[in-house]
Amino acid sequence: MKLMKNIWRKGHILKYYQIAEDCFAPMEEISAEIRQSRTISLLNAEGKIFFAVVARRITLYVVDN
Repeated sequence: MKLMKNIWRKGHILKYYQIAEDCFAPMEEISAEIRQSRTISLLNAEGKIFFAVVARRITLYVVDN
């Protein structure tokens, strides 16, 4: 929580929060090529929580104003 407060005050988002890793999940039972799979982006949990809090705050502000 202290880290999130510090990020919010300084306005500098960590690169670690902005990076996603791609995982390829097969769409078919036998998939030999990349185009036969779909990409799933994996983000870290801290980044998801931080951006969820930011999105909630922005939504509340916009709805109230």
